[in-house]
Amino acid sequence: MDKNLIIFALVGIGFFYLITNFVNDLQDDNSKLQSESYKTKKSFERYYTTDSIGRSVLSLEGATETMQQKVWHESSLRSEMLSLFPKFEEMKAFLDDRVHGEPIKSKIKDAIDKIEDDFLTGKISSDEAKRRLEKEI
Repeated sequence: MDKNLIIFALVGIGFFYLITNFVNDLQDDNSKLQSESYKTKKSFERYYTTDSIGRSVLSLEGATETMQQKVWHESSLRSEMLSLFPKFEEMKAFLDDRVHGEPIKSKIKDAIDKIEDDFLTGKISSDEAKRRLEKEI
């Protein structure tokens, strides 16, 4: 690869990083410049805490059911839990350890149980189980 191309790519990445941080700083400082996605992201931050070993925990206690669903679907913990497939027991343990609040927790566990049963009995394939997990959870 050409040395100039690598330098150009690095400068471009650095420029993109600086512009992105500048825009985020502007949004932090001025409420008129805040986009809807920024406001949504900031409103969801209050549901995140850190446990004693430094892991992110989603604390949804006291939130309405619809708010719990919105926060869960936007959460990075959701994709982290889905990456544990096909280890259903680990998914449930992850949910117990890192998500607090009802009814969302019981709904997710029920969906995992149903999909696990269908998967282990051969009613659905691995790909179908993944799709259902992403859709239902």
